[in-house]
Amino acid sequence: MKIVYIGTRLQVNGATKVVIKHCNILYNLGHEIRLVVLGANLFGWEPIVSVEYVTSFRKVKIDDQELIVALDCFSANWFTGKYGEKRVVSFIQANEPQLYTDVKLVSAAEKSFRLSNPKIVVSKYLQDVLYEYGRTSHIIPPAADEMVFYPEKRKAPEKGKPFRVLVVGSYEHPLKQIPQAYAALEYLKRLGVDIRLVRLVRKAEKETPKDIKTKWYVNPTQEEVGNIYRSVDVLLVTSSSEGFGLPILEAMMSGIPFVATDNGGSRDLVPETVKDNLINVGDIKAMGDALYHLAIDKAHWEKFSRLGLTKAKQWSWKKVAVDLEKFLHSIYKTAF
Repeated sequence: MKIVYIGTRLQVNGATKVVIKHCNILYNLGHEIRLVVLGANLFGWEPIVSVEYVTSFRKVKIDDQELIVALDCFSANWFTGKYGEKRVVSFIQANEPQLYTDVKLVSAAEKSFRLSNPKIVVSKYLQDVLYEYGRTSHIIPPAADEMVFYPEKRKAPEKGKPFRVLVVGSYEHPLKQIPQAYAALEYLKRLGVDIRLVRLVRKAEKETPKDIKTKWYVNPTQEEVGNIYRSVDVLLVTSSSEGFGLPILEAMMSGIPFVATDNGGSRDLVPETVKDNLINVGDIKAMGDALYHLAIDKAHWEKFSRLGLTKAKQWSWKKVAVDLEKFLHSIYKTAF
């Protein structure tokens, strides 16, 4: 197959990581793959396929036998309009209408969801969202690199040592709800827990929680990210909406418990026995209380670590490779 992945503003985040992995998988399976990016830099996450940076979709040349995978609503709308819906696959990793406040951008996102072209989504949550727009979709969840994210023999948090909490994502991103994470940590501190906040971000930030020591990691390598996960005691996720929630999977593979909001994508990741433990978005006290129990109760921490490690085995890039190639091949035969 000849396939071109096309998107806008690819940045250092989980969604970009998955796109690059898809491209590399298909390339290694013998297909002709290229990646076209509208006006953005991949910040060193270079795929093994060719990358073309353009300033306009009009400048993208599409081969007669090339299947198009659109990575966002803008590319989906543009290329279905030009090449028809059978030839364009939408790869949806977020509830895109929620990403915007501008009416025109929300309208563009909703328009792309209503297209009748084939669609890949990364979670049951997004499949349900598409169903509300009257469209079906095929679920292909991502995975995480087991050579990067793996557990080490370690103990639960020890008394007398700081409780290390990892928070991932930009303070400025409204859906990440980082201010609520900081509020939960300040509440936890008032309960008497000595906290060390670990922040994993794309660029340096000024905002920090009050009177809590913070260690910053700005745009680290993937190997460094794996080491960061293994160095902390818990991952805190406060997002109001996530298409999947790759950091949760990475934490589970690293043997690290997590505290997460019921943000959509997290429902697919939480072990069945603790699904009720997902926290309502904005419930700062519940977040703090959940962190407190993990900080003071060794058995509780070890239970969540074991459950996460077991649950994480459901995802692998080998499974993704089989399903992705099979699905795209079925679309390719129909399109050409």
